[in-house]
Order: sequence, then C-alpha cells, then structure tokens
Amino acid sequence: RPFDGLTPRNYQSMGLFIGRGDQNNYAKITTAMSGGTIVQFIKEQRGRIRSRGRRNISMPGPDQVDLYLTVNVSKRSVRPSYRVTRDGVRRSRKHVGKWRSLPGAWLEPGLAIGIISTSRGPGGRFPATWDLIKVRAIR
Repeated sequence: RPFDGLTPRNYQSMGLFIGRGDQNNYAKITTAMSGGTIVQFIKEQRGRIRSRGRRNISMPGPDQVDLYLTVNVSKRSVRPSYRVTRDGVRRSRKHVGKWRSLPGAWLEPGLAIGIISTSRGPGGRFPATWDLIKVRAIR
C-alpha cells in the first residue's frame, strides 16, 4: 500500500528511477504529494528539470500502484505510466504524458536503475515499501 495507507504530506515521494546513477541526471516516476496526491514524472539533466508530468490519484486508497518507465533504446526515449489496484481490481494502465527524449550518454554503457524515496520540509519521515523491481528487455 502506498505510504502504508497514510495520506502523504507535501514533498514526500516514492518510486523508481533510471539514469546515469547520479543526482543530476535521471528520470523518475513517483507517487507523491505536491499540492495534492499525484503520480509524477520528472526528468532532470545536468541538475535542471527538463521535463515533468503528473496525474492526480487519491491517497490513501489504492491497494497498490505499479509504476513503469518504458524505454525505447533505439529512439532514445522514455514513457512513464502507472496502474492502480483498488479493492483487488487491477485498473487499466495510464500514461503520464508522452514519450520524452533521453540523452544518449544515459544509455551507454547502460542505464542505472533503482528505487527512490524523498522527503523534505514539512513532510518528515514516512514508510516507503516496494515489493519488486523488474527490468525486461523488449525487442
């Protein structure tokens, strides 16, 4: 359950990322609180936000939220999406915006992939859990 069934506070987020493996070059998709509970996409390059997207989602409530970053290596692009399961019913997958470009340097020799959780300001500490992270090559 996202945020362990609690309503998140501003500036709390949890999700996954891809990138170069540093704090200045990555793309992430998270469940978050930022003026409302959302699924948020951010791409940061050289320490500056270059792209973002968001979709509203009510929390607490979902049994789970599956987050996806689909990467098309040949087109050097990523498309964020998510799927909510509520009351045991798995809903359809929703995109958080369009395909977005990725710097070629992120793809060579390969992407760093991982989980991310942040909190700052009034948000404070919160429980963040993941049940799995899966990477699958699509050909």
